[in-house]
Amino acid sequence: MMATATHGMESDRRALLERFRSLCAAFLAAQGVLTAARNLDWDVRPIPPRIVAVGDLHGDVRALGAIARAAGLMDDGGSWIGEHAHFVLMGDLMGGADSRLLLNAVMRLEREARRAGGRVHALLGNHDLLPAAGRFGKLTRRERRTYRKSDFRGDGPYAEWLRGRPTILKIGETVFVHAGLDRRVLDTDPIDLNAHVRAWIAYRQGKGPKPPQATKWTVDEDEGPMWTRAFKARRDRPKDAPSKKTLRAILDRLGAERLVLGHSPTRDGSIVLDHPYYGTSVILVGRRARPTRRARARARHHVGALRAGPRRRRRARVARGAGDRAAPRLLRLPAPSLAQAGGLISGRAARC
Repeated sequence: MMATATHGMESDRRALLERFRSLCAAFLAAQGVLTAARNLDWDVRPIPPRIVAVGDLHGDVRALGAIARAAGLMDDGGSWIGEHAHFVLMGDLMGGADSRLLLNAVMRLEREARRAGGRVHALLGNHDLLPAAGRFGKLTRRERRTYRKSDFRGDGPYAEWLRGRPTILKIGETVFVHAGLDRRVLDTDPIDLNAHVRAWIAYRQGKGPKPPQATKWTVDEDEGPMWTRAFKARRDRPKDAPSKKTLRAILDRLGAERLVLGHSPTRDGSIVLDHPYYGTSVILVGRRARPTRRARARARHHVGALRAGPRRRRRARVARGAGDRAAPRLLRLPAPSLAQAGGLISGRAARC
């Protein structure tokens, strides 16, 4: 009788041990999936066959349509046809009269691209952050009339989507961020950078606790990655900008060769492939906020052709379309420039 009871206890112990091992294996597997997901949150793998990147749109939904159609990403009905291409929006979707239409179009394109095996990456810009805190002062008067403050807070229609957007993104050897990076990135994992910004957005939306003060630099309105003006196209080192050595250390830390930025438009709106101070390590694709009526009309024209000139040139050469002296510009980079990463476009340009 005793032997039978002991045998039964031993069987139960073995069963519990096997169950424990199974749970541990499942937990470790889940952790591996979470780690992979966190890595994909900023480091896109596998590298897509084509990348199209657009500077700050500021509510210009018509420019989005013109660019996406010219790049072969969208058909005339507004549906995704880009297959496995990746479409990178450099932030600042807000800040223009039709921003609500633009947000809805981008959210729909995100879903359609995923189903087709492609991706739309809508980076965060400084104008995109403000509504999370109920700050609508920098929006246009017409734009403010289209929103309720609750739209971006709590469980509003854009609140969760806003929290899910990345601050920093890497595809191949190219890092994309709205405004710029400084030496603090040397001590911050890019995954954590995205997480810190999301935590501050959640806090301002009333959906999370206040994050540690030590992480507030990630949303700082002077030097943060969505606000800094340190990378303006100036021949001398811009004020508060990282040195060339520091920038190279940042790129090495991120495993990248170049940094693509929006936020800081050039005087004539052209794409800067060879930064006056940083050279080919920094590419600027910004555009001015609140484009004029003439600029919006230009976005509806067929896209002209723009090719990267020799490295010694400060600006890429523009070949304008016949009959349209100010057509939106199409950027084609030579294969070695972005290696497997593909090409780039500005807010008024199109395809790679």
